Amino acid sequence: MTQETTLANPIDSRRRPTRLMHIVVFALALFAAAGWQLTNPAPASANSKYAAVVIDGHTGRIVFARSADRPRYPASLTKVMTLYLLFEELEAGRVSMNTRLQVSPRAASQPPSKIGVRAGTTITVDQAIRALVTKSANDVAVVVAEHISGSEYRFAQRMTTRARSLGMRRTRFMNASGLPNNRQLTTARDMATLAQRMQQDFPDYYSFFSITEFRYNGRRYTNHNSLVGRYSGTTGLKTGYTRASGFNLTATVERQGKYLIGVVLGGQSARSRDSHMVSILDRAWGTAVAMNNPRTRLASAPVPRVRPGSTPPRYVLASALTTPLPAPPPQGDTSLDVSFSDTQGTETAAIRSLRSTTPAGDSDAFNPSSWVIQVGAYAQPSEAVARIHQAVNVAPVLLANAVPITMPVSSAAQTLYRSRFGGLNETNAHKACRELTRASISCIAIPPHGWGRTASANG
Repeated sequence: MTQETTLANPIDSRRRPTRLMHIVVFALALFAAAGWQLTNPAPASANSKYAAVVIDGHTGRIVFARSADRPRYPASLTKVMTLYLLFEELEAGRVSMNTRLQVSPRAASQPPSKIGVRAGTTITVDQAIRALVTKSANDVAVVVAEHISGSEYRFAQRMTTRARSLGMRRTRFMNASGLPNNRQLTTARDMATLAQRMQQDFPDYYSFFSITEFRYNGRRYTNHNSLVGRYSGTTGLKTGYTRASGFNLTATVERQGKYLIGVVLGGQSARSRDSHMVSILDRAWGTAVAMNNPRTRLASAPVPRVRPGSTPPRYVLASALTTPLPAPPPQGDTSLDVSFSDTQGTETAAIRSLRSTTPAGDSDAFNPSSWVIQVGAYAQPSEAVARIHQAVNVAPVLLANAVPITMPVSSAAQTLYRSRFGGLNETNAHKACRELTRASISCIAIPPHGWGRTASANG
């Protein structure tokens, strides 16, 4: 018995490694499967936070949609509605760009993102708009809300009521900033509706969404929306992020008479969100309707509101400044920098495009009776274009309907590229120059028929 047991044990001992080997192989298979999941993440459609939509901005027609009506957290896309109500106050004359807004202790105590306004101080409406567009400042959102409605809670009620009147039927606001609140919900379709109405209803203020930076208390804040200035034709709008929402983005883009509005909610990173937005917009251009010819406008196309005594909005500024910028390839990395000159020092396609569309003289681009302002003249065309961008950042409202051009002028010694804005009346030309001069940008207001006689070589 003992001998049999002894003889049996070696057999058992030889079998045990075999069983252990099976266990090891099974474990390795599990790790391999887990590794595959890590390197091959689930598609965007499997992300419970994800939703997206692209609409034709002229017709309102849906071009692309994924979970477009599913409830999602808006995060800082909320601030687009905050700005919508602030623009209404501006149009009604209840505030002006220079109105000073009081900062309460509650506003100053908001968590980041913020610009750090201190309780008891004030901030102008103009500064508030810039802080909301670029830094997405939560403290400033509360400052605006309290000034307009007395409290953020009452302001949020007004936001919701106004959203429903715009057709945003599945949106509820609980605060002015987009900070986490389980009851603050929207949809991709509703955010697209808001973007469309923002551009239609406030053409004079919409160019704020294309500014690239804001300076306050000695600090410089850049626009979180990296598509502005990098994806061809982008005119705005807004980014957002909380842990619950994921990475959100609304973008408006105009090219050659076509107009698209894209919304992506719940991105897993800012880069993947931007790349996905570029991808769905790239695919949508072929189905967008060009509206260069008014006779092609569809009956259902929304007509921008025109105030009495004003001219129809042209959106010339945004298109003229952003269309020449090169678009990244489909699925490209939109976080890459775009410069005005390549490594060889030759002109980029952006500059060549802008120069090719620049008229030989201002009189070909502007009404002969209009005023022109000149903000510089430079030896390099890239410097002239950069000055135009800088001027727009400083005075977006006054230059909203101006026509920006770079105009080459040659002498025996050199060729200079003038940075100019035309199509202004005398009052706005002088106002723009005063505002630009305060920002240390030299500016000359040129009356009709005096355009060809003025050039400054030092900007």
